[in-house]
Amino acid sequence: MGLNEMEARKQLERIPPARSEIQNLVAAAKKQLRDAKVAGLSLETKLVLAYQVIVVCARTALRANGYRVTLALGEHALTLETLAFTVRSSKKLIAYFQALRKKRHDDLYKGTLHVSATESTEAVARAEQLQRETVAYLKKNFKQLLGG
Repeated sequence: MGLNEMEARKQLERIPPARSEIQNLVAAAKKQLRDAKVAGLSLETKLVLAYQVIVVCARTALRANGYRVTLALGEHALTLETLAFTVRSSKKLIAYFQALRKKRHDDLYKGTLHVSATESTEAVARAEQLQRETVAYLKKNFKQLLGG
């Protein structure tokens, strides 16, 4: 299934991207990634910030393609799935991102987030890699949306 099929299923809707929106999303991901690397933050906070970077990157690539998720319930899950059709993330990587989503959900709603140093470091590293891939994707395919 691709973005067009998701649109046909009413999971996505077409909305033209705005340069300012894309620039703001790119800046937000960059800031959150910088925040995730601040020394002294808890491992849980670093993981949650890394997850936020991942979602913002996925949303940025989706918006650059002129789509927005229509669902309120399950928006993050679907946004992450679109990475397969935008920046071409692997199924394995998307499954990792979905596992982070579940961890974050459990923390928010069950208070059960327990994160090791290895998990936190990996989450930040994968968020940083996706952020780089997203910017490269935008530069290659949507340079006009990035501006100067």
